[in-house]
Amino acid sequence: MEPIKNSVLSLLSDLKAKKQGSGFLYPDGLLKRGFAKKELKHIKFGSVKNGILYITVDSPVWAYYLNMQKKRILTRLAAGPSGIKDVRFKIGDVGEGS
Repeated sequence: MEPIKNSVLSLLSDLKAKKQGSGFLYPDGLLKRGFAKKELKHIKFGSVKNGILYITVDSPVWAYYLNMQKKRILTRLAAGPSGIKDVRFKIGDVGEGS
């Protein structure tokens, strides 16, 4: 039984280390690093594919605003080991509390 316990603890330790170093595993951390607090209320993490971060935005106005802020957002995202090269926005439902 002890080897299984050690394996589980080792796995949890590895996951914690990845959480601290990678925004891919934890989208909330990635979004908080790249977006301002007021912006977070209007967006929801979509996915990351080939270095492109896809974000759902709650209105065309916010999509336009965020597109205008894309350079700032990419600079903030590049500060960590996220590997994000571009951000693309689509309009959709972001749900409550997002």
